[in-house]
Amino acid sequence: MCEMVSLSQGRSRIRAERQNVRGKISPMPPVPQPLHYRAFAAGDADLVQGWLTAVGLGVPLSIVDTPWAERLIQDPNIGCWVAMSAGRSMGFFRVDQGPNSESEITLIVAPEERRRGVGTQLVHRALEVARSRGMCVVRAVVQRENRIALAFFRAVGFELDGGNTPGNMHLRRILHGSKSQSPLEIQP
Repeated sequence: MCEMVSLSQGRSRIRAERQNVRGKISPMPPVPQPLHYRAFAAGDADLVQGWLTAVGLGVPLSIVDTPWAERLIQDPNIGCWVAMSAGRSMGFFRVDQGPNSESEITLIVAPEERRRGVGTQLVHRALEVARSRGMCVVRAVVQRENRIALAFFRAVGFELDGGNTPGNMHLRRILHGSKSQSPLEIQP
């Protein structure tokens, strides 16, 4: 048997059902723009190490017994920053300045902040830092099974470069050689 309802009652029920569904499925809000960056400090080590471990990276076994955070802070060829928004740590990036105007980057987004644009902001900031240090090539080393990270780096202009270490894929991105220009943006 069908229940008879007026048009206005039907619309009210639909609105109530939509609100009920919206209450259960709430999309992640976008990250407040822009992120703010501060230098990585020794006190950030536990937080960042937890993020690295969460994605299967962790701190390399060769430096587990050494004060790795102090090494990052003291090495003039390594720059590390923590991304902040609304008083929360959102991510981390590191730029290792290498020979021949090449640099390697590492970036990690806090697990609860993923898929909100934080990674894109981190990589663009890392490219700016590398360029400001005179780097012309930026490399990223990604675990072969980490398909999300591989797709991410490819989406922001990195290409596979054929480098190979066990279990990893090497990607690179070329930057302008001029410190007065912003990073070269390559659209796929």
